Amino acid sequence: MSNWRDPTENDLGPQELTRGSISKRESSRKQLPGGKNSNPNTTSSLFPLVLLLLNTFLSCYLVIGLSSTGGKLEFVQYQLQQIHDNVNREVLNAGDSLNKGQQLTSNNKCFTLTLQLDGNLVLYNNKQESSLWSSGTSQRNSSHAIMQPDGNFVIYSDGGSAVWASNTNTSGGSQLKVENDGNVVIYTRENKRVWETGTGGQSCS
Repeated sequence: MSNWRDPTENDLGPQELTRGSISKRESSRKQLPGGKNSNPNTTSSLFPLVLLLLNTFLSCYLVIGLSSTGGKLEFVQYQLQQIHDNVNREVLNAGDSLNKGQQLTSNNKCFTLTLQLDGNLVLYNNKQESSLWSSGTSQRNSSHAIMQPDGNFVIYSDGGSAVWASNTNTSGGSQLKVENDGNVVIYTRENKRVWETGTGGQSCS
């Protein structure tokens, strides 16, 4: 006898076989190594965490950026204040000092006492662009000039030694001022002159 069977009995058609194969493939894709089905909501549950981390990063970046900007603004304001002091300050009170590159300017802006980068303290007539007086300390490694509390006006070197002084330490001088007539004067608390450059009477034109 032949083993012929009716193909319609207990047999799946091509379309059903295809569906069965797809179902098996989909089932195998959902299996994890541990044998459990994967959670289709895992990716969506991670999304809020990613957003939180991103938000934290951006917040820190903005705070650091603002802090940095604030620091730069403060530095610029400090520089502007230094420029303002250099241009408008005419008096050096007891305890105050001039560093290299800083200056005192008379109230009328005509005369300037500058501690130059070469260490020389020079009085200039700004209108005529000429020097009126200098300390002669350009070769002495001068670093700063100070109006000392004892009344002495002294220029010090980088090593801390005095390279020039007004020798007014016993006079009670308390203030050095650039006058509007081109004179630089040290005054006592009683407004008495105890030292000057002797350059008064200059023209501001």
